[in-house]
Amino acid sequence: MKYSITELFYAKQGDAALQRALGILQQQDGWQTEIQKENGDWVLSKAFPTIGKVFRAEAILDYTVDALYHQLFEKLEQMADWNPTISKVEILQRIGKHTLVTCEVTAQTSTKLIGQRDFVSVRHCWRQGSAIYLVGTATHSDLMPPRSGLVRAEAGLTCIVLRPFESDSKKTHLTWILNMDLKVPA
Repeated sequence: MKYSITELFYAKQGDAALQRALGILQQQDGWQTEIQKENGDWVLSKAFPTIGKVFRAEAILDYTVDALYHQLFEKLEQMADWNPTISKVEILQRIGKHTLVTCEVTAQTSTKLIGQRDFVSVRHCWRQGSAIYLVGTATHSDLMPPRSGLVRAEAGLTCIVLRPFESDSKKTHLTWILNMDLKVPA
């Protein structure tokens, strides 16, 4: 399959996001505990000079890796059905089987202290052995110009790693790193 220059740009952006995520995931030192739950789930954070604060969550979920992959990548546009913080996800463009350009719109909050946001992102999927990496980063797309009433926020870097849980293949060890710029006025 032959790709356009724009499609190659998005594919390279997805691959670059994957490489940045892999570098962050390899770093074990310097993480600060933000939340630690009794069930073993936890959230850490660490500041990185080039992108700022990155959050890292670890959890064991009662779903198979394939079920989570399908929900988080193949059925991405249905995210608003199960995630109350999202009102809509739209796939703007598919580049092969492993790269998407998407637009996500956050749900309105009842307090309206923080306005609705939208994100335009490149999402990329990569498999290594039994692990699946779902990465994303902010991008620009003429298919989704900024819209009135929404603040265009940016996903600096997101990565969800899905691995079968060692003692039960019907469960998944999920690692999620997240860096965002919500574009909150100063």
